[in-house]
Amino acid sequence: LAAFWRSRGVLPRAMLGHSVGELAAACVAGVFSPEEGALLAARRGRLMADAPEGGMAALALGEEDAKELLAGHPELDLAAVNALEQIVVSGAVRPLDKLLAHCRERRIPCARLAVSRAFHSRLMDGAASAFASAFRGLALKAPALPWVSNETGQWIEPAQAVDPAYWCRHIRSTVRFSQGLEQLFTAGNAALLELGPADTLARLAQA
Repeated sequence: LAAFWRSRGVLPRAMLGHSVGELAAACVAGVFSPEEGALLAARRGRLMADAPEGGMAALALGEEDAKELLAGHPELDLAAVNALEQIVVSGAVRPLDKLLAHCRERRIPCARLAVSRAFHSRLMDGAASAFASAFRGLALKAPALPWVSNETGQWIEPAQAVDPAYWCRHIRSTVRFSQGLEQLFTAGNAALLELGPADTLARLAQA
C-alpha cells in the first residue's frame, strides 16, 4: 500500500487509526499485507459480532470527569476518548440504560450509539482472547512508517506492532484517539487526510 500511495505522490509522514482503523495503518506501514489485513479485520469483526449483546453511548465529558462518573457505574467501561470533551462508554444494556438516565438527570449531553455490541469493553474479553488464533502462520514485519497507538496514545513501538498480544488487547482497550491527535499535532505542521467512509474523524480533529 505504501508503494501504491508513493506512486501517486502521496506518502503519509505518520498515521492514526480509530479502533479497526489501526489495522489499516499497520497495513500501510507494511506490518502485514493488504490480504492478511483484510483477513484479520474480517476475523476480528466476526469475533466481536459473536460477543454478548451490549451497547455504547457518547457523552460530552472529559476523561477525568468520565472516570468519576463511571466509578458509580462499575459495570461499564471507558471505550474511547475521542476529543477533549467527548468520550464513549460501553457495556451491558441495562447498566448503560441506568447511566444514560443518570446523565439526563444531571443534564450531561449523551446519546446512545446505533450498535448492538459493547465494543472496547469487558464484554469483548472472549473476542480478544480468541483473536490470537488469527495470527497463526503470519510473519509480521516491523513498521516502515510510524503511527500512533490507540492503546497508549503514543508512537507505536516495533515490538508492539509485531506482537499478536498487542492486537488482541486492542479489541478490549480504550481507544485513545484524542491523545493520538495530540501526538500528531505536536510532531509539527500537519495536513490531516481522512481515508474512510465518512468524515467522522476529521470532525473530531477539528473539535
